[in-house]
Amino acid sequence: MEYASLITSVMVVIVLFFAMRTVRLVLAVLLCLTLGLILTAAFATAAIGHLNVISIAFAVLYIGLGSDFAIHFLLRHREVLDKGIQAKGAVYEAGGVAGGALTACAITNAIGFYAFIPTDYSGVAELGVISGTGMLISLLVTLTIGPAILRYIPKQPETRSDTKISLSKFLQVLFKWHKLTYITILVGVLSAIVLFPQLRFDYNLLNMQDPQGKAVKTFRELLAEVDNSPWHADILSNNRQETDRLVRSLNDLPEVKNVVTIFDFVPTEQEKKLPIIAEMALTAGPIMLSTPSAVNNEKVLMKQREELDKLSITLDQFIAEKPNHPVLISARTLKNSLAILFARLNEKNTTDSSELLHSLDKDLLLTLPISLQRMQTAIEVSTPFNKKGLPTS
Repeated sequence: MEYASLITSVMVVIVLFFAMRTVRLVLAVLLCLTLGLILTAAFATAAIGHLNVISIAFAVLYIGLGSDFAIHFLLRHREVLDKGIQAKGAVYEAGGVAGGALTACAITNAIGFYAFIPTDYSGVAELGVISGTGMLISLLVTLTIGPAILRYIPKQPETRSDTKISLSKFLQVLFKWHKLTYITILVGVLSAIVLFPQLRFDYNLLNMQDPQGKAVKTFRELLAEVDNSPWHADILSNNRQETDRLVRSLNDLPEVKNVVTIFDFVPTEQEKKLPIIAEMALTAGPIMLSTPSAVNNEKVLMKQREELDKLSITLDQFIAEKPNHPVLISARTLKNSLAILFARLNEKNTTDSSELLHSLDKDLLLTLPISLQRMQTAIEVSTPFNKKGLPTS
C-alpha cells in the first residue's frame, strides 16, 4: 500500500505541473493535500482507532480525489487574477464562484463513501467512514489553508500552455468526427455490458496480502492440505435429522470440500465387522512392545549389514527386471540412499557404525510402537457401540 500511495503522489505531481505550469501553485496544492491527509489520518485514529488492509486504501483515494478541490480553487483564483483583479479580491471572488461547486462535490463524494457504512464487511465500512469524512476535511482545508497560502504566492505572468493547445485540438477532432465518437462510445458501453456478468467479488482477504510473505506462503500450504486446512467451520445441531439436512445443504456449496459429522466416526454394519476383527485379533495375538537398545554387538552389526546388502541386491534385480513398474522411481531412490549409507558405514569404525545404524533404526521405526498400539486397541473391540461410546476428545 505504501508503494501505491507513493506512485499516486508522483502521478499527481506530474499532472499538477502540466496543468499549472508553475512550481508555486503545485507546492500550494501539495501542501493542502498533505495537511488534509494528516487531518484525515488523525480522524481515523480518533474515530476508528485502527486501520486494516482495506481501510488503509483511504490514503490512495484521498490523494486522487482530495487534490481536485485545491486544483479547482487555485486555478479559479489564477483566472480571476488574469482579469486584473487584486489578490485579496481575487480570493473572495474565486471562493464565491468555486466554493459552491466544491461544496457540492465534497458532499456528493462523501455520500458515495458513506454508502459503504451499512455493509457487513467492517473493513469496507471503515473505509467509507474515513474516506467520506476525508472529502469534507479536504474541502475545509482548501477553503481555509488555500487562501492563506495564496497570500504568499506572488502573481506570475501566464505562460501559454502547450497542454491547452493539445487539448483544444483533441476536442476539435471529437467534434469534427462526432459520429465516430458516438460509435466508439457505443461499442465500449456494449462491451462493458457483455463483460459485466463475469465480474466477481473477491472476498478472500488473503489475496490482498503480500504473496511473497512467509506467513502467506505457509497459510497457502496449509490450505492445500484438505485434512489440515485452517478454513473450517463447526456447527451444532439438535438432532440427527437436522444434522442430515445440514450435511446435504453444505455439500451443495461449491466452497465446501468435505463435511464430517459425529455419526461418521461410528462404523456401519458393526455386526458383520466384529467377527472379522475377532479373527484378526486371534491371528495377530498379543503385541509386545519394547524399546530398542543401541547395537553394540559386532555380530549383530554384521547381520544388519548383510541384510542391507541383500536389500540392495533385491533392488538391483527389481530395477532390471521391471523397468516399467509404477514404483520404479521409488526403488531407484531407495537404492541411491542405500549407496550413500554404505559409503558412510565404510568410512566409520565399529562403534560409529553401530551408532549410525541405531539412529537409522530409530528414525525409521520411531512411530511403529504407536501404530502397533493403535492396532491393538482397534482389534480389542468386541461389542457394538454408538456415538456415546466415542472418546470425549
